[in-house]
Amino acid sequence: MTKDEVLAILEELVESNRSGVFVSVGEDGFPDARWMTAAFLRGEHRDIYAVTSPSDKKVTQVSANPNVLWLLERKGHREVFRVKARATVVENPALLSQVLETLGGSLNLFWQVHGSVDEFAVLECNITSVEYQRPLDAYTEVFSWE
Repeated sequence: MTKDEVLAILEELVESNRSGVFVSVGEDGFPDARWMTAAFLRGEHRDIYAVTSPSDKKVTQVSANPNVLWLLERKGHREVFRVKARATVVENPALLSQVLETLGGSLNLFWQVHGSVDEFAVLECNITSVEYQRPLDAYTEVFSWE
């Protein structure tokens, strides 16, 4: 499998599932994990995007340590991705508009958690490596862009 092939599978999975576990490094140095809604944008095959409130603690965490991990899986654990990335908090209205349009109605949980939000920030996660697993086939392959 090539890097382009694994990214195509990952992109399809994100588009169909729209959620994954986002892990950042907490202020205490330990992993801090939470479910988030994720998206790829057309033409941006090495970046995963998510929206958050600028006052959320993950913004502070990513600003202090940009190393993050996304854990994504296909139902039944048929395919599992551990995606390492470097995250940047982006406050760009055009990018925000594009991400919100891509996510569409997939932000129900976000609205339940945050209620009415006047400001948004985009988390742009530039993929540095992907560990692709098919546990039922005992198959694992790692792809790196570093």
